[in-house]
Amino acid sequence: MHYPDAVVYHRACLAETWVESRHRNTIFLMSWLMYGLFYLNRLNIAPVIPLIREDLGLSYTQIGFITASFYGLYTFTQLPAGYLGDRLGPRRVITLGGIISSLSNLVFSQLGSLPLLAGFHALNGVGQGGGWSPSVKLLVNWFPKEKLGTIFGLYTTCVSLFTILTYLLSGYLGQHFGWRLPFIVPGLVLALFCPVYWMVVQDSPFKESPKGLGESTSSRTVKDDFFMLVRHRQLWITFLSFFCLIYIQFGGMIWYPTYLQGTFNIDVFQAGTLTSVFPLMGLVARPLGGGSYRIGFFMGEGNP
Repeated sequence: MHYPDAVVYHRACLAETWVESRHRNTIFLMSWLMYGLFYLNRLNIAPVIPLIREDLGLSYTQIGFITASFYGLYTFTQLPAGYLGDRLGPRRVITLGGIISSLSNLVFSQLGSLPLLAGFHALNGVGQGGGWSPSVKLLVNWFPKEKLGTIFGLYTTCVSLFTILTYLLSGYLGQHFGWRLPFIVPGLVLALFCPVYWMVVQDSPFKESPKGLGESTSSRTVKDDFFMLVRHRQLWITFLSFFCLIYIQFGGMIWYPTYLQGTFNIDVFQAGTLTSVFPLMGLVARPLGGGSYRIGFFMGEGNP
């Protein structure tokens, strides 16, 4: 006996699953590229610090002030960016952050005074701060919980790969064309990608809600959310641990090229090339770290 209606329904379900899977892959790819381009506009200053110092007559302390202004505003922006990602949808926040970052880089490339350089690099930090937290929200909306470790492990390979690319590109452009072009090229690339990202990416599979997964936070206030976070002991432990990791990581990533260039008397492209070896292991370590979450999840350790 044949059941044509059941066959049609089954085929429709398979087709819908296939389309949803393709859409998820597209969301992942676009998010991977977008956050990678954020790094292309974040670490581009590192290889050309010696060139900036030579051209503008700045001291190491003044360069340190410029880079610190970025990370100060970048840190400050994380919490409001995550909050706005929850309330307005991650796509809006990420796209706006990308636009701010790209414009900041383009303006930075034309400046010559310390206050303006620090100010627009700080503005770049604000734009960059809109990248990570909403990206986490976006991927959580689109992928099941038991796969999130693997997804984030693969997703963060963009950090390693684009860090390598940034050292090579910025070092090469700086060595051959001066320190300003390494800010112009990444800024233009990100500016062109932002409208593509906006048109392709959707906040969640649930079109009626930017929060995704049917979650509603309309009854909660900003004060409720804030106190929920500050009272979370495990969150503070994670925060302090991650702070120590990031302090070492970004401190080295910013100053390694300058140290190598000055110590071994090599040009900025050679220094950038040598520094690009540093993130290579992340291409392996990040996916492995994500896979460890999956092991913990199935052992009952995936929940706080």
